[in-house]
Parts: sequence; structure tokens; C-alpha cells
Amino acid sequence: MYGNRVVELHIRQSVNGIWSETFGAGDIDYQRFAQELQRLKIRPHLVIEQCIEAQTPNTMDGVAAHIKDLAMVKTIFKR
Repeated sequence: MYGNRVVELHIRQSVNGIWSETFGAGDIDYQRFAQELQRLKIRPHLVIEQCIEAQTPNTMDGVAAHIKDLAMVKTIFKR
């Protein structure tokens, strides 16, 4: 409904309602979302967020997580 007004998109992911350590497959279908943005010819500024809670896996530091996040964002959003 408001797709043509999107200028910035903060992205993060959860799996079964728990914030995941990195951006990727999970509760939100970002592949479908990215396709809709492409269809509307919208290229918002993408902000990768890392949300951590007690149940979030903790297997890497923030830099390693960001490197993995960025690779996934480039794949999904084709940037």
C-alpha cells in the first residue's frame, strides 16, 4: 500500500519469533519483499540491524555477523 513511499528499510530477521544472529531465512520472507520492491522500481537505503536477545544464538562476533549479513543482503536485494 505504501511501497512508493519507502526510502529506507531497516532489516533484521527472526526465526520462530527469536531474533537471529544474522540476516537470512526466517520468519520474514525478504525474497518476496525484495521482488515487490523491484516490481515497484524502488531502491530504498538498506540498514542491516542485528538484534540480540537471550535466546539468540551467539556463535560469532559483530564483524563476522555483518560480513555474513552483507553477503545475504546483496544476494536477496541484488545490490
